[in-house]
Amino acid sequence: MIAVPESWLEMHKSMVRDNGGDVQAALASKAANGRLTVAECYALDLDPEDATNDFRVVSFPMKADGTPDVANIKFEPAESKWNVQGARAVLKGAEILGDENWQTVYDMSDVDRAKLHYFKYVIELP
Repeated sequence: MIAVPESWLEMHKSMVRDNGGDVQAALASKAANGRLTVAECYALDLDPEDATNDFRVVSFPMKADGTPDVANIKFEPAESKWNVQGARAVLKGAEILGDENWQTVYDMSDVDRAKLHYFKYVIELP
């Protein structure tokens, strides 16, 4: 769990109130969008109480070797950023869309990486 400043929680008192005043439960709860936790919203500089305020990777170009060009990711909203030191996006890939075991792309051999057809980013918090 990340340390969320009290000043940020003050802006979202209803999240804490909805969890019976339990700050830790509020941070672990799902935000209005139903996908991100309150802590993840903080890490991405998003509003957890706004169902339309979401974070998506909309595109990333591929390099000549067939791997994603991580340096040129396009985000939506464009101003989304990680404001928590140590938070990072980890690129995962799968050969089949329904696969439950997405693999970290950086840890794979070039041969295994070439088999991947689907990619997603997972936010890892310190």
